Amino acid sequence: MDDLPVRVKALETKVDGLDLRLVRVEVRLEAVEDRMGRLETRMDRLETRMDGLETRLRNVEQSLSAVNAKLDILTTQIVAKLPSWWQMPAVIGSTVALLAGLFLFGRWLSKLGYL
Repeated sequence: MDDLPVRVKALETKVDGLDLRLVRVEVRLEAVEDRMGRLETRMDRLETRMDGLETRLRNVEQSLSAVNAKLDILTTQIVAKLPSWWQMPAVIGSTVALLAGLFLFGRWLSKLGYL
């Protein structure tokens, strides 16, 4: 029975050690909760920024769609204005004929003595 006070004292010492550990765990838990709160605040700010980016991206997408539509219209207009297959040979032939005529006219003027 004399052993009982010693045992109680040892048990109290162990309980005090557990209490210290529990206080340390509580302090760590509070630090973790504080960090989690800061992380949540950061995430809220990031979500707000992402919403802004999403809006800007939608605006860019709409602008790109408008530019694409205008390009389609311009492409259609350019294709409609392209010459037919026979027009380029006709232009080249008439240019050659004009240059040949000017050359012959120059030779004729040269024979007459004007050049």
